[in-house]
Amino acid sequence: MTDISATLIDVLRASVNGLIYPVLISNVLNVTDVNFTTACYPNSTCRCEDQYGWSCDQCLAFESCDNITDDSCGCIKAIPPYGLFCQPITSNCFLTTSTVL
Repeated sequence: MTDISATLIDVLRASVNGLIYPVLISNVLNVTDVNFTTACYPNSTCRCEDQYGWSCDQCLAFESCDNITDDSCGCIKAIPPYGLFCQPITSNCFLTTSTVL
């Protein structure tokens, strides 16, 4: 989801934190966990949650709104195309190739 208010993000967090997993959506779809990684705001900034970041190439392509440290940043000044979102920071070099389906 993009362009939602900070208040709604907090409401969503509280809602999913209260769930007991797995959650049966249909006879072929089970939700086993929910993990917030990225929050994009109406002012077109996208911030990463703790332990997540944008890779250096994304920080440069979409203009970082915080410091680029260890080849990553936690905020960019755009809502990226193609479903890109913050990735776990597991090393100094990580890829941002995952997309939301």
